[in-house]
Amino acid sequence: MPPPPVQYPAAVKAAFDTAWKTLSRKPGDAAAQDAFARAWLDLEFQLLGEERKEAAGDEPPLKLEGCPAGTPARDCLAASIGRRFDSSWYRVETRGDAAVVLFFHARDPDDGNPETGNLMVGFRGTLQARQGAPLRLTLLSWSEQQVSDVLGTALGRGATPADPKDPATRWGIRFEPLEPEQYALVDALPDEWVALREEGARYWRYRESPAHGARFYIVKEPGLRMAWLSFVDRDGQLEALTQVSKKGDTYQLGGYTLRWPASSPKVGLLTDDYPDAPALPHTPARYAKEYPVFIPKPTPEELREENEKAGTYKTEEGQPVPEMVGRVMARYCDRGYVSHLKAGLYEVRCSCGTSCGASTFVDVKSGRTSALFSIPLAVDAEGMRVAISTDGRMPLRVVGMFDEKEWLRLRRPAEETADISGVMGVSFSGNRLDLRYLDRRGEWTEEEVALPDRPVEAPRAHE
Repeated sequence: MPPPPVQYPAAVKAAFDTAWKTLSRKPGDAAAQDAFARAWLDLEFQLLGEERKEAAGDEPPLKLEGCPAGTPARDCLAASIGRRFDSSWYRVETRGDAAVVLFFHARDPDDGNPETGNLMVGFRGTLQARQGAPLRLTLLSWSEQQVSDVLGTALGRGATPADPKDPATRWGIRFEPLEPEQYALVDALPDEWVALREEGARYWRYRESPAHGARFYIVKEPGLRMAWLSFVDRDGQLEALTQVSKKGDTYQLGGYTLRWPASSPKVGLLTDDYPDAPALPHTPARYAKEYPVFIPKPTPEELREENEKAGTYKTEEGQPVPEMVGRVMARYCDRGYVSHLKAGLYEVRCSCGTSCGASTFVDVKSGRTSALFSIPLAVDAEGMRVAISTDGRMPLRVVGMFDEKEWLRLRRPAEETADISGVMGVSFSGNRLDLRYLDRRGEWTEEEVALPDRPVEAPRAHE
């Protein structure tokens, strides 16, 4: 493993070469691993020392907010950066006011290359500590290398493994601060945007549901100069913004384009950068109430057809369903089925193919009909709760079937997929949620998650 391209002192380079040769001969030896890790870090800090000599000194520092007074710099870096972003493990090292942060991303289980299948990302910078002020980190450089399993294991001995249950970790988001100019562009944009549809020569808002909010957020973290898109809700599907630019009235936001003309400040057009993607109109949230919610009304002919069909449906067990349930089935489903969950409670599942569908719940006793839930992962009939994904992605949430109050929200580093229903099994067991999911190592993980005694959050109004 050659060192990074820089002129190192002979003694430092010789120690590295010796350590690497020893590790190559004895890859499983703990002493060889530790000696190599020390030599690697000596190179990192030597490189940082050279970079400090050439630094212009005008780079705005990152501010590590939230560390209690007196927290050692290394611990503050670990809490503010290391544990919060996606990795297999992270390692923080400081020497005086110099800091190195390493992130290791283990190879995909299907990647059979143990020599170069892993990714090591390193950040080098200097620390500034002031009484009563957040710790500051001036990043001078970062680099990434494809590395071997042997190297990752050696450096990982002094690292902190990522905790799949850590609620602070933003899985799928890596630590990648924007350049100051890029962050200034995204910081000038509104934080919340609501999707619109064009109908009858005017714009309308969509009728939203718990699992499918028609909006996106630009989540900003000024201290770290980072931002990401979050779809459905503020802590929903996350998309990293690693590059931001602007040309005329068009912003490039990672893999999306937002056209927001100054002449039309109430409507912007968001386009995913895949071929032939449509430009979808959105309005900044402050203007949302100017657009009514579009609720289609059935025509007289549709109502007649609904009345005719309402009495024809049966449950999966072949039992006739109440007229109220039949009407829901007739109105919303071209195909699907009805499940009788308990006395008076029914699930109407509309099907549109593999990993495609939605459910509405009907409580005949109270006359309540729920919102539409996109592919529920599990149903708690006794507690009247539903486990749902966020439009097929993390986070997983448990919400009230009819009041939509949130009981639980969690993220897990499940394998990347178009829909987590294909890699995650979810079931209720009393006041507990049982999970079984395929993690990024390609291994099945089982977990029991206790549910709180009451909802933790009031529902968001879906109008």
